[in-house]
Amino acid sequence: MNGMSQQDFCNSTTGSELTYQAHSAPIDLLFYTADQFPDDYTNDAFVTMRGSWNRIPAAGYKVVHVHFEEGQPTEFTDFVSGFLIEMEERILHG
Repeated sequence: MNGMSQQDFCNSTTGSELTYQAHSAPIDLLFYTADQFPDDYTNDAFVTMRGSWNRIPAAGYKVVHVHFEEGQPTEFTDFVSGFLIEMEERILHG
């Protein structure tokens, strides 16, 4: 921290705009600029999330839509999910 105190360092940083569930990790991000989806999706992002196979309920393993307003991310919503339903059933019920 180059001689900065922890408090000075914290005061010089910017916090997260959005957070996501632990055990999820973004793999890729794509800004949508086409015209196949409704206008609400234009210039928003789609993020593929990797998850943790050994967490119940499973986390991640989905594609999320990141909505932007005035160039800033405002919320995550699930766009495609449900990839691990069969695997989760086997873990829970053998």
